[in-house]
Amino acid sequence: MNSIRHKIFLAISFFILLIFLGVVVYHYFSHFSWVDALYMTVITITTVGFGEVHPLTDMDKVFTVVLI
Repeated sequence: MNSIRHKIFLAISFFILLIFLGVVVYHYFSHFSWVDALYMTVITITTVGFGEVHPLTDMDKVFTVVLI
């Protein structure tokens, strides 16, 4: 039972870290606002596909592909 909790904890931790990383990269390197960076990260990770909040540069597109 403890092993299952540990795996769930690791999965949730990884997901939170991935969101944090996405938000920070979009904010600092793509100059999105914090809210736009969070929105872009969430729609990218969840593959909702609502579209970009701002036009993406080539480097932004590469990061988005890596984030997916």
